Amino acid sequence: MAQSVTPQGNVVPNPWVPGDLLIIGETAFGSLTIEGGGATASNSAYIGDMAGAEGIVTVTGAGSQLGVGSYLAVGASGEGHLTIADGGIVTSYVASVAGEPDGTGTLTVSGTGSRFEVGHWLFVGDFGEGHMIVE
Repeated sequence: MAQSVTPQGNVVPNPWVPGDLLIIGETAFGSLTIEGGGATASNSAYIGDMAGAEGIVTVTGAGSQLGVGSYLAVGASGEGHLTIADGGIVTSYVASVAGEPDGTGTLTVSGTGSRFEVGHWLFVGDFGEGHMIVE
């Protein structure tokens, strides 16, 4: 499988380029798939940002990576799903799953070599409905 980083739907900024802010599903449905050893980075990332929005991020395959320098939100006020599978890696300094009252979020880590690394704090269901699944 070739390295790829593929955004679809409601992704901000649009056109999307790696940088300071990444929003997958800001006001509608958006997705980002990182696979085959592809990699990208952002200072902050929001998956399922606003109420009514849905964001899905999948990081799969050995060497595939999403690096977030400061804050990662999975299901801020919307619905967010982050799946790390089959050797994928996601890193962030602080991460929140369902960090706002209206937010719902699911973080799934599965498969050999898959990693979710948080440098400081991880909040799951702090204010919303959050789930973390490790398989």
